[in-house]
Amino acid sequence: MTWSLRASRSHLIYLKIFCEKEFVSDVKADGVIIASPTGSTAYNLAAGGPILHPEVEATAVTPICPHSLTNRPLIFPSKYKLRFELHPGEQTASLNADGLSICELDEQCKVVIKQSKHTHFVLKTPDHNYFQLLTKKLQFGLRA
Repeated sequence: MTWSLRASRSHLIYLKIFCEKEFVSDVKADGVIIASPTGSTAYNLAAGGPILHPEVEATAVTPICPHSLTNRPLIFPSKYKLRFELHPGEQTASLNADGLSICELDEQCKVVIKQSKHTHFVLKTPDHNYFQLLTKKLQFGLRA
């Protein structure tokens, strides 16, 4: 699953990121992408985020076109609850899930991302090879 918080009307948004109750960082960017391992190889990768192996229990947070070169993708254990807040001011943002608009946000809103209690199974053929799939779909590791 991939979530994104994006600025409304092509503006930068100014976010605070928290992990559990601890402040992590301020981010000024076009938005942020919050991706699970199975949602990390498309939009997140295109924004400069990492590829997470499907068996890694982690969440990637990738700034979209950050206003500062020091804002880099972050990896959190998926068991931790993440919270995103807009800085006070006249900001609005859009919350999207897998490309679908969910709602508009203002500075009163807090977005909390946490691991579900429910698990899912992924069916694979016996000869499935994750790295061959990356090479086939993304040309991963191939030279131009």
